[in-house]
Amino acid sequence: MGRIVHFEIAADNPQRAAKFYKSVFGWKIKDMSQGDAEYWLVTTGPDNESGINGGIMRRQGKRGVGGHNAFVCCAYIANIQTTRKKIEAAGGKLTTDARPIFGVGKFCYCKDTEGNSFSIMQDK
Repeated sequence: MGRIVHFEIAADNPQRAAKFYKSVFGWKIKDMSQGDAEYWLVTTGPDNESGINGGIMRRQGKRGVGGHNAFVCCAYIANIQTTRKKIEAAGGKLTTDARPIFGVGKFCYCKDTEGNSFSIMQDK
């Protein structure tokens, strides 16, 4: 099995991306940059809860062409409508309507301030 243990979000402006994710999901984000190496460590929740943590780094190359671009991750949230409003208020975009997933809950795709796709899911 290739279990995902860490994620990285590529950003044209990592500070702006950090602000977006803090505002929408309440993630703890710490600037770990040193010299030319820009990196923000992301903690998505307490260690005693399931989930993964990751990082935000400056995008290498042009968006959508080579280099570091994006990895689509899904965030579990309590209320999809509330979170959709937070995404728009923080400068993100909603790319699909909230859709039901039979027996699971509701789901939709979005884009952050850097143009990266991500998704959110509400339990039933």
